[in-house]
Amino acid sequence: SVFGADRRGGNFPAFGAAWTISNEKFMKGINWIDMLKGKLSWGKNGAQTLSPYGTLSTVSLAKDGGMAYYLDGNLNWAQKISKLGNPELGWQTTTSWNGGFEGDFLKGRIHIDLNAYYSKTTDQIFNRNIPVMGSGVTNQKATMGQVDNYGFEINASSVNIKKKNFRWTSDLTFTLNRNELVDLYGDGQDDITSSLFLGKSLGAIYGYEVSRINPENGTPFFINKEGKEVETPSADDRKILGYTMENFRMNLANTLVFV
Repeated sequence: SVFGADRRGGNFPAFGAAWTISNEKFMKGINWIDMLKGKLSWGKNGAQTLSPYGTLSTVSLAKDGGMAYYLDGNLNWAQKISKLGNPELGWQTTTSWNGGFEGDFLKGRIHIDLNAYYSKTTDQIFNRNIPVMGSGVTNQKATMGQVDNYGFEINASSVNIKKKNFRWTSDLTFTLNRNELVDLYGDGQDDITSSLFLGKSLGAIYGYEVSRINPENGTPFFINKEGKEVETPSADDRKILGYTMENFRMNLANTLVFV
């Protein structure tokens, strides 16, 4: 019920391997390493990004349709398409490589888990703008495009103080992710209306760059594409001002236990 009639199935294989390096003979003399493991995995994952029956067209009836007409002096209500479905909508597929190291050090005082990844998401589901129909429908969900993601994650924990009546531990989490819109509609064009730009990150903030505001009358001045200050910019003067996505995320937690 979630996907279109033409694309209800999907295959998502995966494999992974790990090597406990600390078990090797050449590691026996290194006493400050308790455990060290390398890991590598590859796989495909499918995401259900739609609500049930979201691929079907819907019709508004009676007053909800908002289309009234008179016939023989009587008020009648028509029906109207409120959403245009798409039977080709299917699984959003992400293919990813993941690799990293995990280790315990100094008799269990420090634990570190480092992971790096690269993923490619295809069949991304976007709201695509379409020519206005008689019913007023202006967009349709479509399976298209490719988005690449890459980044790394660090999870570290430490036992700073361990006494009979007191224990202090710290936990650090750091994540960094970058993405790039590689393909959209297959025509090599940006979708400016939806703020989607090929070769750029998702979540672009697209608009006019304000240089200053006249304090006397509140009139804003803008920077045009030539780098000059103008009072009335053109549509071509718009640019990517930033992104809604954060540069990184970091969390540090300290736990104090008194017994």
